[in-house]
Amino acid sequence: MRASPRTKERTVTTLRHTLRKALVVPAVSGLAVAGVFLTPQATAAVSERVRLVSAEATLEVAEAQSLRVQRRPALRPIREAVTRPEIAPVTAVLPVAGYQLTGRFGNAGAMWSSSHTGLDFAAPLGTPVRAVVGGRVVAAEYAGAYGMRVTVIDDKGRSWWYCHLSAFGVSVGQVLAPGDHVGALGSTGNSTGPHLHLEIRDNDVPIDPESLLPELGVQP
Repeated sequence: MRASPRTKERTVTTLRHTLRKALVVPAVSGLAVAGVFLTPQATAAVSERVRLVSAEATLEVAEAQSLRVQRRPALRPIREAVTRPEIAPVTAVLPVAGYQLTGRFGNAGAMWSSSHTGLDFAAPLGTPVRAVVGGRVVAAEYAGAYGMRVTVIDDKGRSWWYCHLSAFGVSVGQVLAPGDHVGALGSTGNSTGPHLHLEIRDNDVPIDPESLLPELGVQP
């Protein structure tokens, strides 16, 4: 059992008292300490005290080392949680990099019959077009005024149209993840310059991309 601080203090006091009583000047035989001598009995008593104190100190060091070893497995998950923060999965990305918005949902204009049904991302010809959300490709075709169009159905049943492409990068039946390559930006169909017309339909009704995209974590 480990001695309490009060017990240690009494031990040191007793040791000092023993030393004072044991001093003999001169002595015929004994151990020289600071110019004086200890009797054989005092020498034995001092040696025993030193042995006990040394053994206790060794035990305390061993217990401290054992405690550190026991704490390592418990601390490892905490360290990993601090150094390895959880990364949220990507649920949506913007379809084009380096773009300029040139047509918004509901805009009036001569290029469409009544009001604009999507969001236009203008960028250089051939700019890669990426899937905004995951889903299955159900069409990759030339669609009249929409030009070369890829249609993707997401897990909510919504249709995502990627229009006016210059090249297809997918095939029908292919399953896409957010950010996967869809095709190359172009100016096919009813278009006056290279851009992506992104149209989202729910039950075949166009919805405003600028309302839905922020809900998915992206801001055009």
